[in-house]
Amino acid sequence: MKKEPLISVITPTFSRAKYHKRLYECFTSQTYPKKELLILDDSPEPSFFFTHLKDDRVHYTHILKRLTIGEKRNQLLKEAKGEIIAHFDDDDFYSPDYLRFMTNNLKEDYSLVKLASWFIYAEQHQTFLYWDTTTLSNLHFIVQADRPLSTIKGQEEFDHTFVSKSLWGYGFSYVYHRSIYPTIAFDPQDNFEEDLHFVQKIKEAGLPCRAILDTQGVAVHVIHRSHASRVFPQFILPSFIMEKSFSNLLKAQSH
Repeated sequence: MKKEPLISVITPTFSRAKYHKRLYECFTSQTYPKKELLILDDSPEPSFFFTHLKDDRVHYTHILKRLTIGEKRNQLLKEAKGEIIAHFDDDDFYSPDYLRFMTNNLKEDYSLVKLASWFIYAEQHQTFLYWDTTTLSNLHFIVQADRPLSTIKGQEEFDHTFVSKSLWGYGFSYVYHRSIYPTIAFDPQDNFEEDLHFVQKIKEAGLPCRAILDTQGVAVHVIHRSHASRVFPQFILPSFIMEKSFSNLLKAQSH
């Protein structure tokens, strides 16, 4: 029987100390056994949680020099020991079966897998939503920090590049073989859409990528007041269903 490879979970972070305990809990709860967590933090002050944590699987580095997201991801890739790399964003939620689910879809057939559809929690509005990025619908919601929920007619307003950028961007769910690095790396100049540009390089190199639907609730992309990106889901989901599925996330939000 083939041994399971080590997975290196990598997380660049800045001024998100309040999410670090949940990040660690998402990591430790994973049913996939062979894993390490690498965090690169260029906040003004080091994380109290990670500097006091005793776990040999966790490698926390604090630096004073501000780096781009691209630079931080490259440095984390350089230090990673795993054959497989998984992105955990510091403010998102990953269910215990997430790494197992994603690696089962990666295998040897693909260089990278990511979620094509995913759940969203708009913290400010206490609302769950769902976005299938493979489909351009007539009506999409616009979810953005410190803005009221609004709608847009997707088929009328979005251009032909919208589906492709949405499908392959949003790197919170990237899982890929480390062997593609350093031949393919993140652009050190990138502080925005570094994830999309990374996948574009992989595809331009002729390496196969796969986007998969999340119909099980393996991850939740959290939009909060300090979140920079916008999302465009098609569906608002009933709270009574989501409270049952993501009770651990809501419990963490209340602390």
